[in-house]
Amino acid sequence: MRYKLSEEIVWFTELMEKITFPDKSIFFRSLISDASNALDILQCTLRNNSSIFNDTPTPAIGIISDKFDKTLTIWNSGIGMTREQVIGNLSTHKDLKRIMPVYDPESSISIIHTLDIGLFWSFLVAEKIKVVTKNYNDDQWIWESDGKGEFTMEKDNQSEGMITGTKVVLYLKDTELEFLNESRIKDLCSNIPIYDYPIELMIINEEEFKSDIEETKGTIFEKPVWTLNPGQVSNKAYNDFYKTLTNDNEGYFARKHFFVEGRFEYKTLLYIPKKVPTDTIDGRRVESYIKLYIRGVFIKNNCKRLVPEYLWFLRGVVDSDDLPLNIDIMNANPPILRVMKKIITRKSIEMLEDLANNEESYKEFYALYKKYIKLGVYEDGTNRDKLVPLLRFNTSKSGGELISLKTYIDRMKPRQTEIYYIVGASPALLAESPSLEVFKKYDYEVLYLLEPIDCYIIQHINSYRDHKLKDCIKEGLRFEGEEGKKDLSAEFESVRERIEGELQSEVNKVIISTRCTDYPFVLVELEYGASAGLERILRTKNMPNTFSSSLAGSRKELEINIHSEAILELKKKIEEGDNENTIKELIQQMYASAKGVVELDKHSTKSNQH
Repeated sequence: MRYKLSEEIVWFTELMEKITFPDKSIFFRSLISDASNALDILQCTLRNNSSIFNDTPTPAIGIISDKFDKTLTIWNSGIGMTREQVIGNLSTHKDLKRIMPVYDPESSISIIHTLDIGLFWSFLVAEKIKVVTKNYNDDQWIWESDGKGEFTMEKDNQSEGMITGTKVVLYLKDTELEFLNESRIKDLCSNIPIYDYPIELMIINEEEFKSDIEETKGTIFEKPVWTLNPGQVSNKAYNDFYKTLTNDNEGYFARKHFFVEGRFEYKTLLYIPKKVPTDTIDGRRVESYIKLYIRGVFIKNNCKRLVPEYLWFLRGVVDSDDLPLNIDIMNANPPILRVMKKIITRKSIEMLEDLANNEESYKEFYALYKKYIKLGVYEDGTNRDKLVPLLRFNTSKSGGELISLKTYIDRMKPRQTEIYYIVGASPALLAESPSLEVFKKYDYEVLYLLEPIDCYIIQHINSYRDHKLKDCIKEGLRFEGEEGKKDLSAEFESVRERIEGELQSEVNKVIISTRCTDYPFVLVELEYGASAGLERILRTKNMPNTFSSSLAGSRKELEINIHSEAILELKKKIEEGDNENTIKELIQQMYASAKGVVELDKHSTKSNQH
């Protein structure tokens, strides 16, 4: 029976005929990876229902090179597909559908190379593809297509019946017959670290008559990379395994390969991808990309119990010698699993620490993954002291570059004892804040906190290397070297009281400023009050009004600059008994000016949203 291929599949096959693709062997890796996944799924299914087959098929992958028919066949004894799955999986493709409308011949070929297109990569080398598949819950089916617009689909009543599995037959183009050569096939296999499944290779040599065919059989078997001693594994083997594991050709920032021996034993190989993995699959949130094996037997993809939530993006494999094969990984959380998670987390952080030693690579990594490092600081109290050095901050002196707290401390002034920070929506707005005047005067560097999560993680970092962290706009700032200055507070007490009386409904209290150098008034936060900076950040990130409004309206503290000409003029008017309305008007004007800095910040924030 004939069916129509989707538009994107036809477009893709036509595209493959028009362009010169840099690495056609991607089809081979993809088919072997699909075969391995099918075997993994079947093994998992059998653990839940061992009575599916009377005689359980031996897990295997096979390659048949037939030079007589010019066909390359790759088969597996895995799960197989039902009729509905064949039609659904082999007639359309969501990634191709997404990229087809925006395809650009100049730049998009590299994007296509990163997609997991599966079987359809085979049209790079094949003029026709036939798929024979049998699922334990359905009949055996044959799918066949040349990718030109249609495919046929019918029940297979002629081929030898399979117990379960899939066989993909590629009718190779005359220009691609190199993929039938035994040496070429073995070379391709050597670049694909296979899990725990043997690959059987059969070579059928070209003869005049089919009956005279000479068959050469052999088995290729590769030990999984993660089971080898790290000293025995080459960079190429690690790189090839990463591609097989992830179908990601963009590479990785770092890897960590380690064995844990003793009371519990397991082998682990982890990678940090250069491309952030998708955080949803089929509409469901991905909580981990770690594959779990037990004594070499595949148990589960996306095993969330092996890493904390903030390290969900790690790709890799964990192979335990001690967990029971029948463990209910979704509901059980045995002590051994908790111990494994603790050690894997620690080793993962060590990998991040090593990566941080490479400034350029870490800069690229941090741009992609910073929110997860910050989430770790917020959530993981056990490892917080190790994660805090991995944070990077924009500052009043960094010129847009991000620096670590260690770099900040190394650049501190001799008499500086605290680490200062300020919260706001952007570096440009913060640079103009009156609260930074005194820091400019003393030439102190100030950290800029620009994301909502920054305000929460900073509450968990009271100090770093014996230096307390201090909010620039909170009350109680003290600076070294001010002790010897003449105390003028008594002289300006009447001014302070007069301002406080006038603004009692607006501010919590009025004090003599130690931070103000230019502005007559500056509004500051109470030490344990809500942050206006956080309020502005939430506004610029379009956070819900119910959330941001809960932070609004907190009463502030007003600091007055007794060296300001405006304050000196106010003092004179008060002492001379000037008109009461004039005094009130002057106070309100200065207060409006102080509020105006905040209102200007709010206005700029809103403008940035349009």
